[in-house]
Amino acid sequence: MKQIIISFILLSLLKITSASSQTFINLPFAHYGIYDTDGIKPQEYQQRRIAVIAMMDSGSVAIFHANDIYNRNGDTDYKFRQNDNLLYLTGCNETNSTLILAPNGMQIDSITITKEILFVSKYIKSWSGYNLGVEGAKQVLGFGVEGKKSIVLTTEKLKELLPQILKSKKGLYYTPSLPDSLFDQISNMKFVAVREVRKGLEEKYPNLTIKSSGLLVNDLRSVKSSAELVLM
Repeated sequence: MKQIIISFILLSLLKITSASSQTFINLPFAHYGIYDTDGIKPQEYQQRRIAVIAMMDSGSVAIFHANDIYNRNGDTDYKFRQNDNLLYLTGCNETNSTLILAPNGMQIDSITITKEILFVSKYIKSWSGYNLGVEGAKQVLGFGVEGKKSIVLTTEKLKELLPQILKSKKGLYYTPSLPDSLFDQISNMKFVAVREVRKGLEEKYPNLTIKSSGLLVNDLRSVKSSAELVLM
């Protein structure tokens, strides 16, 4: 009798384990362990973007660009840390990604005008794992799921669309993901990196008045939501 009971229990546990594994496998993009939407939901990120857009000047555009991956030595990189403002507004924790916001919309093609674009790398599996890709950004981050209100495109499209977007606007909120200044000990010279980037943009797009993107996000980030307090 004992053996029958034990066999029944083991069989039941096996069925439960098998069902759980199957459920996990069938979850869309379940292998993206870094994207835990049980913490902060895509809807909260969306509300943050709405709040930022509401603060922007008419006819302006805001750009939030991901941090780069930095090599430590050989084939070893430092642990990646995302640009804080991009992460705050999207939940996207990948390099080579960019968010663009525009209160008056951006013309993408002859029929598409949108206020939010997230650019991400194409979906690939590499030695370091998976990246989201366009479909992952839709399913995990919620971009592009409400028609043309927000869309997600591959990063290759950024070079094509950015010049026409910037030429059509009169204001830009942007802060480069660079140190404020760089100091070379050999030449004993200080380079103001952010100033040089800003100068280059002003020369290329004289129609733009450039402001720091921090003006849009700093006050919002100082007040924590209930979901953020739980994570903290």
